[in-house]
Amino acid sequence: MDGSSNNMEINTKMVAAAVSSSTPAKRRSVTTGDSAPVGDSFASSTALEVALNNISAVRPEAVDRAKDLIADPNYPSADTVKKLSEFFANKMQSNDPLC
Repeated sequence: MDGSSNNMEINTKMVAAAVSSSTPAKRRSVTTGDSAPVGDSFASSTALEVALNNISAVRPEAVDRAKDLIADPNYPSADTVKKLSEFFANKMQSNDPLC
């Protein structure tokens, strides 16, 4: 900087003129991302809720995986059991209320 003063002037009349335009803005239809009118969003959310309520709480592929794991005599591994037992023992010794 050369020490000279830098001033910026703002023309407020120009801003006010743009805001107080005498031409009213056109109203546009508000839409959601999939171009459905906003009024249809309630029906869409109701349909979504109905669909979610009809989904089974049981996932057959998860049940099959659980059955496979139960049948595996090496699950969980000895290393996993050891690490979990150490983790819980440490939590119990620290008087952690979350344990």
